[in-house]
Amino acid sequence: MISRRRFVALASVASFLAQWPTRRGAAAAELRFPFEHCKRWGYLRSDGSIVVSPRFMNATTYSDGLAAIQIDGRWGYVDADGRVVIAPRFDEARYFHDGLSPVRVGSLWGFIDRSGTLAIRPRFDSARSFVERRARVFTGGKWGFIGLDGEYTVKPAYDGANGYGSGLAPVQSGDAWGFIDHAGHVVLPFRYPMAASFKEDRAAVQIGGRYGFIDPSGATVIAPAFDAAGEFGEGCCPVQQGDMWRYIDTTGAPALSATFGRAGAFAGGLAPVAIDGTDAYINRSGTIVWKGESGCCTSAPFGNTTAP
Repeated sequence: MISRRRFVALASVASFLAQWPTRRGAAAAELRFPFEHCKRWGYLRSDGSIVVSPRFMNATTYSDGLAAIQIDGRWGYVDADGRVVIAPRFDEARYFHDGLSPVRVGSLWGFIDRSGTLAIRPRFDSARSFVERRARVFTGGKWGFIGLDGEYTVKPAYDGANGYGSGLAPVQSGDAWGFIDHAGHVVLPFRYPMAASFKEDRAAVQIGGRYGFIDPSGATVIAPAFDAAGEFGEGCCPVQQGDMWRYIDTTGAPALSATFGRAGAFAGGLAPVAIDGTDAYINRSGTIVWKGESGCCTSAPFGNTTAP
């Protein structure tokens, strides 16, 4: 059955299509793909074979060669072979990116380096992973951005924010979203009811109640025709029309002929989908490389989408 608790990010939709940093492989090797079997999480290779047997209470995708895992209620990190390299001692943990990862200690968020040492002390109410050397942080009821030194690059002033992409970040002021640059200057005005981060120079935005895509200049490159949209990865993006999801390319043309109950972005050659109520991974040609078993709760993690 589909495990909806496994949506990344995320956070709300507004926090990255809510929080997917670009997922990087274990070192320069192929990515590992998390899967759930009987309430325990492990990792697959890209061919669907198991590389780390299911033994964690929770698990995330790899980024910068490490993945956050949960053991006995605490979060730590494992390497590509599933070896614990940062002992589980955090109340919550996210993705490594640009050498740092957000972690929660008690009620506050800070950032650790790859040795597990706190590099930015916990002082934020919420935090997201670095993208383009900027991380979203929430404090005093507003979102802003910090640099790798922990200093503000954009002071908290926004009601919502997603990560940077193509040099721009979506931010929310009141009921409208626009885009700012690294210096915090507004580049695309506040006119969208919802906006996601740029991926492959495409950002999903809501126009007239439907979702389409713009480029970094603000030009509409894929007309708003979708009920929800994911993020681009490896040249295609999951979009929803009615009850079903499919994939389009960067021009808006169909990328795969198949439709799915849910669909996530491609990374490392695979994407998570739901087929007949069961989670699976497909490759870029649409071939199923792994599918959960119906006799036990099995699932793959989906990224957030722009669905309300």
